[in-house]
Amino acid sequence: MTSRAKVLAVIVAVSASGLQAQTTLIGRVRADSSQTPLAGAEVSIDALGRSTRTDESGRFVLSGLEPGLRHVQVRRIGYQSVGKMIQLVAGAEREADFLLERAVVKLDSVVVTTQRDRFMTDFEANRRIGLGHFFTRAELERQGIVQLEQAFDQIPSAVVLRFDPTKPKDKRGFGLHGFVINQRRNCLSHVYLDNSLVYSGRRDEPPFDIHLIPVDAIEAIEYYSGPAQTPAKYNTLNSNCGVVVIWTRRKP
Repeated sequence: MTSRAKVLAVIVAVSASGLQAQTTLIGRVRADSSQTPLAGAEVSIDALGRSTRTDESGRFVLSGLEPGLRHVQVRRIGYQSVGKMIQLVAGAEREADFLLERAVVKLDSVVVTTQRDRFMTDFEANRRIGLGHFFTRAELERQGIVQLEQAFDQIPSAVVLRFDPTKPKDKRGFGLHGFVINQRRNCLSHVYLDNSLVYSGRRDEPPFDIHLIPVDAIEAIEYYSGPAQTPAKYNTLNSNCGVVVIWTRRKP
């Protein structure tokens, strides 16, 4: 069995076991200023194709969900949408509440300036050194990238392995899930999300699906193909497979 086949076999085994145990997400959506329950707000997990709306008390229930780190998006007309990453554990009910702020209408004559996100300081410093591959939100928009793997298609040392665990093995070429693989070593790259390590390459650890994060939720991306390129803070003993660093958008 080739190294690439072994990687795919591990991912398939992990995904198959995940399908056997599902979980439920419950919570409440309220207005940020008055704490008033918001009825009719849409709560969705786009990566799973699941959504629901809140009742008169602002409560919602999403059941039968696949476990894992999921991006949950909440929208309601007249309010700014909110999204957050939530870890869903197999067989356990997870509760998460959301606060929505009223949308502000921007006038053409008004110029709004915001202080740069302090978490992006590391990104800018790493980009100036220039040893990896870097994408900003503006660059992703300018290139018309609608799915994160399109950015990795531009990196010679990286490839995104796609498959759908619900389909037969001979039809796994174009699935819903995406995992970044270092082409030089044929193994899964480590993944950091907003300065937190979410995949470190352990055998008992499920790989990180980059399709869980919508492109419009991303502020910047870094990719390092090996230890010689990787900044010290991301360079662990077993980071030879490369490192993906994803920064999500935040409110000013």
